[in-house]
Amino acid sequence: MALWKKISYICVRSTDLDGVAKVLTLAPARLSLVIRWRKDAVHIVEILFESYVGLKKLILKNCNLGKDVTGLLDNIVDLYPNLEGLSLEGCYPLTPTAYSLIPRLKKL
Repeated sequence: MALWKKISYICVRSTDLDGVAKVLTLAPARLSLVIRWRKDAVHIVEILFESYVGLKKLILKNCNLGKDVTGLLDNIVDLYPNLEGLSLEGCYPLTPTAYSLIPRLKKL
């Protein structure tokens, strides 16, 4: 994977969490990550934070974002200020405070 310049990775409900962690820790600098129908999406995003991949797009669809959604989005905005795409379609729980952080992503 070291030769790949970019990768799009789709993580669905049946994707093994250990496999996700392996891909994210080896991923190149220009990653697009799609997470669908996961109750553990917050854990996947935390793995992403630890590996500090150069994330370009983060698509979350119908995922549970955990109890601290504001903290999660704050970390996304802080760690990935150059994010070019973000989708939270069908994700829960979302609060007005969490939504208010999104405009800090200037490249969306």
